[in-house]
Amino acid sequence: MVVEIVSKGSVTKDTITKKEIYERYKVHEYWIIFPELETIEVLTIDVDRYSSFP
Repeated sequence: MVVEIVSKGSVTKDTITKKEIYERYKVHEYWIIFPELETIEVLTIDVDRYSSFP
């Protein structure tokens, strides 16, 4: 499991670049925390790709 806390300067890196790396290595669960929006996106591996947790 990986948890990323996103800041204004790291949005692209955390939501695209790191997501692709974690997906490639099949990190089972990836949480992306957006403190300014007060939201958490939970992604889990479904076959070989991430899907959002409802």
